Amino acid sequence: MIIRLFKSIQTPPLFLIPVLSLLVIYIAFRTNTLNLLHDTSHGPLYSLLISIPVWQSDGSVMALVFILFTSQIYFFNYVVNRYEVLYKKSNIPAIVYLMLYACVPEFLMLSPFLILNSLLPVLLYSLFGIYKSERPLAFAFDTGFIMSLMILFYIPSIILIPFLFTGIAILRPFNSREWIAALAGIAVPFILLITILILMDNRQLIYPAFNSDKWIPVLQFKTINFRYLITGIVIAFILGLSALKLSANYYKNIIRTRKYQLCFILLLLFLILIITLPLQQSVSRFNLLIIPISLFLSYYFLTIKKNWWFEFLTFLIIGLILLNNLRIS
Repeated sequence: MIIRLFKSIQTPPLFLIPVLSLLVIYIAFRTNTLNLLHDTSHGPLYSLLISIPVWQSDGSVMALVFILFTSQIYFFNYVVNRYEVLYKKSNIPAIVYLMLYACVPEFLMLSPFLILNSLLPVLLYSLFGIYKSERPLAFAFDTGFIMSLMILFYIPSIILIPFLFTGIAILRPFNSREWIAALAGIAVPFILLITILILMDNRQLIYPAFNSDKWIPVLQFKTINFRYLITGIVIAFILGLSALKLSANYYKNIIRTRKYQLCFILLLLFLILIITLPLQQSVSRFNLLIIPISLFLSYYFLTIKKNWWFEFLTFLIIGLILLNNLRIS
């Protein structure tokens, strides 16, 4: 089946990714879920982005979503293999990532969540690069810089700042210069953006984002329909199996891999906190969980020894995709 095709590290299967991602995007477009999330209270950079007139065109939105989505798949797969986060290299993270997106058409909405998923792999690349690096200050600054961009696109991302410094503490002994470099990286985009907006006399893009009366901690699942509830239960079941397998084999991995996997576990916990602080009740915010969940599901698929179980789980995920995309009105 399709997941087994990506089990090796060979390059040819990766050429299918743009074709499959375009197919997923086209289906989302046909089901009227591929659109622009119009809400200026997420963050100043997102407000600035959606103020550009070109995004009033469905074709422009579709093109940008395709670029963001496809690049996410490739770079996430690259980061996992580059740093050997799994116990062996494989292209399974790429296809699992794509299939999880395909399970919920609203995930492909042009939203700050889609943009954050493009920045998260870059953040992880810089964070993991700190480990035994000869230039840790540069990587620390880069992690802070990317973190700042994420906050400017979606303010609740500020919750990830403790994750960032916890990750640095896990990967390297404490060094005050590295922490200061990360803080400097966080500060620079804020200073640049505020300066530019003031010079452009566009201050209104700053204040509504930070002073919105919608910032109320609330967890509401009323936007999730029955099919999405089934999808969540199935994915949670496979994730539970992955957690059991990971805990059983955790200390069999080399120290570097264990540190990276621990960072992914922490990332999942912090992202769960973020999605409990929605600025609007959209199921699209749950796509923030896809990166860590894709990693853990990929780990489980790599450890499966029985072919029938591997194929059953593959068919199960494909069934979820069909259930949520082939809608009967």
